[in-house]
This record gives sequence, structure tokens and C-alpha cells, in this order.
Amino acid sequence: MGSSKNKIDILLVDDRPADLLVLKSILSISGYELVTASSGQEALRHLLERDFAVIVLDVFMPEMDGLELATLIRQRERSAYTPILFLTGAGSDVHFIYQAYAVGAVDYLTKPVSPEILRAKVEVFVELYKKDLRIQEQASILVDVVKRNQELELEQVRAENTRRYRNLADSISHVVWTTDTRGHVTFFNRQWIEYTGLSLPLAESESNGKTHDSSWLEAVHPDEQERCAKRWARSLVEKHAFETHCRLRRFDGTYRWHLCRALPEINSEGTTDGWIGTHTDVDDLLRARMIAENSRRRLEYLAEVGAMLAGALDVKDGLLAFAQHTVPRVADGCVLRVWDGIGPSRTILCDVIVHRDVKQKELLSRVIECFCGSAVQNFVTHDRSAFVGPLDEATIKRLTPDEDSQARVKALGIRSVMIVPIAARGRYLGWIAFVSNASDRLYGDDDLAIGLMVGRRAGIAVDNALLRNESERAIQVRDEFLSVASHELRTPLSALLLQLESLTRILRDRTPTEWAHDGKLPKKVMAALRHTHRLTKLVDNLLDVSRLTTKCLHLELEEFDLAAILRDVADRFAEEANQAQCQFVVSGDGECVGRWDRLRIEQVLTNLISNALKYSRGTPIELGLQSDCANVSISVRDHGIGILSEDQGRIFDRFERAASVRHYGGLGLGLYIARQIVVAHEGSIRVASEQGQGTMFTVVLPRRMPLSSKEPLRLPKAEEAQQEAITTITAPKIDAQIEVCAGR
Repeated sequence: MGSSKNKIDILLVDDRPADLLVLKSILSISGYELVTASSGQEALRHLLERDFAVIVLDVFMPEMDGLELATLIRQRERSAYTPILFLTGAGSDVHFIYQAYAVGAVDYLTKPVSPEILRAKVEVFVELYKKDLRIQEQASILVDVVKRNQELELEQVRAENTRRYRNLADSISHVVWTTDTRGHVTFFNRQWIEYTGLSLPLAESESNGKTHDSSWLEAVHPDEQERCAKRWARSLVEKHAFETHCRLRRFDGTYRWHLCRALPEINSEGTTDGWIGTHTDVDDLLRARMIAENSRRRLEYLAEVGAMLAGALDVKDGLLAFAQHTVPRVADGCVLRVWDGIGPSRTILCDVIVHRDVKQKELLSRVIECFCGSAVQNFVTHDRSAFVGPLDEATIKRLTPDEDSQARVKALGIRSVMIVPIAARGRYLGWIAFVSNASDRLYGDDDLAIGLMVGRRAGIAVDNALLRNESERAIQVRDEFLSVASHELRTPLSALLLQLESLTRILRDRTPTEWAHDGKLPKKVMAALRHTHRLTKLVDNLLDVSRLTTKCLHLELEEFDLAAILRDVADRFAEEANQAQCQFVVSGDGECVGRWDRLRIEQVLTNLISNALKYSRGTPIELGLQSDCANVSISVRDHGIGILSEDQGRIFDRFERAASVRHYGGLGLGLYIARQIVVAHEGSIRVASEQGQGTMFTVVLPRRMPLSSKEPLRLPKAEEAQQEAITTITAPKIDAQIEVCAGR
């Protein structure tokens, strides 16, 4: 690097002043700036201050010789390529020459120095240095030119990008704007002007890079300006994305919802250059979403109400739960009334009043009664809904008959009322009134449609409850009829049995000669007894069904031998078995003592054996009895027609049959009664059968029922007395009389 006079700097280093003087005299040439140093440390200081074209360095110096100094010079990046000429008085020592070139010397001279040779060699390196300087200057100029060209090209690209950006911003349907780092607007696109009707404060040609006081907040709805301004200021400070919904004023004064977004523009250094923002019109989308959300909520409410009304066991509880669910979800108050039928003789079945303010319930009821005066008549005559709302001063005066009623409406703060009918199958059963006190919840056509559907669902629930009540009453009447019919049938049957018994005693007193003259009489008596026995059994079954239905079946528990009962019942059916060509095969344990109801267990065995005889004519019937310390198992197996697998699950129900009633008689009550008696004894009964292979019924009874077992209510005393009187003429006595008449 040249000096201030544009001279070439040359560094002369020698510890001898005389030698330095000689070197200066030799190199005192115009254009050279000679810098001398008498030590290595002084030379290093000069190297820190400036650059030299060539260094003339004496090798032998005290403290730091030339070789060490050359090594340090080469280690320094700024002087690593500076030419070094060594001066030495050692002559042509090969070892020295190697060391000199090893540390970076370009040449060496021996003392005394030849002036011509020194000047020539220095001049060569000076010329090389000048060429390097020119090259550096040219390179610097070239770099400046390239940089200026790049800046011009970059400016052109920026201008082109700005033009294209603005064209793009003007072509899209969104409002686009930019601001500086402080939030001052630098650009609005054409959509802003077309939408808001506000012109730009600066012309487009003048606004490049300039800001103005206009802000997008000027067009925001006054109710939302403060909120948006605070959030926008916070985003400017924190430099995070800004997003909010707000209403923008259109040129015609209409406000529409927009989604406002703004992002900071971050440069390559990571700092913010400004902000770019957009406004997107989402008014239609938000309204569609609001409609969809309201529809979803209405449908959810309708489904919940439907499930609530359908799942309620008691219609009053269901309607109360519905009203409590309605307030405050879709109404501030709910009033409903349901009648127990139609016509002038109907009475109120249910009155429900629910309000957000418990103190206002009574007042709400009287107000709705006033509104419903004309509405109810409309329901009855036209089956239409009455919809009222919103309630202004004129509407209140029109709907209320007097000033007192008007004052009540105003006291409640009612803004809207909706009244819908509760109807089903074309019958008007009541009404529901929805009351709103909120200005943002005014009932409209959509609410009315949902209200009508709610009314229909409530009507179905009420109608089902009324039908259920009617069914229960019909069942009660039927059971009462069965009970009365059974008792009425027993009266003549008892008299008939007494007459037959009297007749058998008369016949028993006759002589064989008298029997011979009238041989048909015993057969007639036996046939009458048999049919009477059968009729008595049918009536007993009907009476048992009535008792089971009304839960009046009572168990009289006592200890007895079940094996003896099984043999006794089998003996009673001996005559029927002979007629059906069936043979009883009894097997199992000898004695099975337990605690049961004797008569009811006999009834179970009688029904099972009678069933086996009915469907297995001409085949044996196997009666089995097995026991252990806890349970007793009874099996009745026949080899008759069998039961289809799909019928085996229903044969224990009332009036159910697995065979055609045309070929096999009976009421279909025997197995039902048997099962109910077994279950009352905390036992079980099951069936195993295949079609054509016969059927086996198995009854399992616990040996001893607990004393605290569940026992139905006792029969009325009159019925118990009548039952006791009738059971004195039991099947064993009838069979004994038949045996006497048969001459056994």
C-alpha cells in the first residue's frame, strides 16, 4: 500500500547503522519511501502500520535474527506474500541458502552489496507490487460497478414485483392493505375503495413508500373498533400474527362480517419491515354456519326431548323433565297443560310450569292462560299452532284483555311467545307454551317447526300413556271377569258334584240283581263324574291364572314325601292311562322329604302327566325322581309327537300351545301354571324334545325353601273359604267313587 505521497514503501532492516545508511543511499530513488528498522521488534511494528513492496533484511541480528523475523512475517496473513531479500556476509553457504528459502525468502545478497544488483532486484519487486496495486484498483472498480448494476437490477425487480403485487392485490376479491412497522397504512387495493367507498388519501403514484393517517379501523363497526384497535396494537408490539372477526361498513352503510388477518413481513436479518393484512368477507359463511349450528342444536334438542318423553315410565315425570330440559336451553319459561282425554268431561291430567326465576312461576302461568284463550280455541277448531312474537306494545294490547294482564306481561319482560298444540291421532290433548325474555332469542318459523314436532312427540307420549292406562284397566276388568266367572262356575259344579256323590251312594246300596237290570246307569255316572272332574280342572286353571296375574297365589309350606305324592298322582291317572294305552314307568329314589306346598306340587305333577298322556297315546310314560342333600329333580318323559325347537321357548306362556287345538284340547294354561308354581318354590323347569321322539320335562326343587321366601299376598278370606269348601271334593274322592261304581 502506498504512502500519503503515493510512493512505494520499502522496509530496510539491519542492526548496523552504517549498513542502513549504505542501503538508503543505494535505494534513494524518486518514488521510493524508505523505512528503516534496527531490530526485529521495530520491523514488526512497521509491518503492523503499513504494507511494503519489498523487505531488505539482514540475517544476522541480535535478539531476533532475520530467519526468525521472516518466519513471523510469513505467519501474518497481511504480509505472508511480501517479497523478502536477505543480506548476509556468510557468502555462498549452502546451509544458509536452504534456511533462507525455507522461511520464505525470494532471493539473497552478500555483503558488501552491489548497488546495481540491489537496485535491479528491488525495482523488479516494486514493479510487481505496482501491478498488484493496479489489479486491486481495477478489481475494486469492477466490484463497485457490479454492485451498482446489481442494485439497479434489484431496484427494477422490486419495482416490477411491487407493480405485479399491486396488480395481483387489485385483481383478487379480498381487501388487501400494507402498513409500516408502526401500523400506518402504506397501501390499499382497489377492493377497499370499491367496498368501503373511501378513496386513498394519496395518489397511487405518490404513495410509494409513503404513509398516511388513514387506517382500516375507520370502516370497522363502532361496537368493535375498540376491541380490534387493542388487539392490533398488541400485535404490533409483540410482532405476532393478528386475526379477528369484525364487521366492516360497506359504501351503502351496511355492515358485513369479515375475517381480518395481518402478518409481519420479516426480512433476511430477522427484523420486521412492515405488515400485510387482508379482509375476507365471511358474512354469508358465518350466517350459514349459524343456521347450521342452530339446526343442529334444534335437532339435538328434538332428539333429546323425544328420548326423554319416550323413556319416561310415567308421563307426568316425562313432561316435567322435558320442561326442565327446555329451560333455559331454548326458553326462559315453559308452561304446558295436558288433559286425560277429549270432550267436555275431560279433566286436567298434568299442569307443568318451569321458569328461570322460581318467583315468577305463578305470574307466568296467569299470563300464558291469557294468551292461550284464543290459542286453545284455535287448536280445538283448526288444529293449528299459535305463534306470538316479538311482543311490542301494540301486540301486547291486542292479545291481552285488560290493563292488569298487560302489566303482568311487562313485569315478566316477555319478548317472544310460542304456543304449540299437544295432539296425537287427530285428537287435541293439550298445549305447550315457550316464553323468551331475551332480545336475541325471538322465535321464528324454524323454532315454530321444531315446536310443532315437540308437540307431536309429547302428544304421542301422552296418547301412549292413556292407551296404557286403558289397557291396564281392560286387563283388570278381564282378570276380574275370570275370577268372577271361575267362582260362578264353581257354584253349580259343586252342587253337581254333591248330587253325583249322592247318586253313587244310592247305587252302592243296590243289590247285584238291581245292578243287572240297569247296567247302563253306572257307566253314565262314571262318565258324568269324569266330565265334571275335567270341567273342575279347567275352572281351577282359570282361577289360578287370575291369582297369578293379580299376585294372590299363596304357598302353604309343609314337609312331606315327594315320592309318595308322585306315586299317588300316577295312581289317579291309572284309568286315563289305560284308556290311552299308556303305561307308567316309575324309577328313582325311594323317599324324598322336603318342604313345599303339597297341593301346588300335586298340581304341577298333574299338569305334566296330563300333558304327557295327551300327546303320547300308545307309548310308555317314564316318571323319574332323583335327589341330593339340597335339591330334588322330577322328570316326566313321554315318547309322543315331540315339540319343535322354535316352539319350546313359548310353551310356558299363557294360552300358548305347540300342537293344533283341533286335534288336542286344552286352554294352554297347564305348563304356564306349572312354571309359575315351580318358580314360586324358587325352583326351575325345563324341556328337552325332538319332533317325533317325545318330550321330557324336568323340574328341580330345593328341598327346603327359606322361611322368609317371597310369598304373594293371601287370597281374600271369602275366596279362601270357598276354596276350602271346594277342595273337600278332591280328585282322590271322585276317583274312589268311580272305582266303587266300576265294581273294584
